[in-house]
Amino acid sequence: MIGRWFRPYSLRLAVICLPLSYLVFVAAFWGWTYSAAAETATTSAAEGLVVVSAWYGMSFYVWAPLLWFLVSLVGVLIGQLRARRRRAEAVTQASPRW
Repeated sequence: MIGRWFRPYSLRLAVICLPLSYLVFVAAFWGWTYSAAAETATTSAAEGLVVVSAWYGMSFYVWAPLLWFLVSLVGVLIGQLRARRRRAEAVTQASPRW
């Protein structure tokens, strides 16, 4: 069901990856930014969020398509593994057991 809705490299998947890419970017860089802000005597979490959001805005054209590509690639690999597993199960069911 999910495979039909979110095909690899589809527009729907790209729309889902936009907020997801922001959340992943913030989670990845929040600690680093917060500690860097602490060294400059700005310990406000809001200022750290502003800095991370600015970095995300500057790297958006790389980060969002990269995450979209990686999610699509993982989807393709999962689909291939499922197909391989189904073929293996079909072969074992078709072969006679002694």
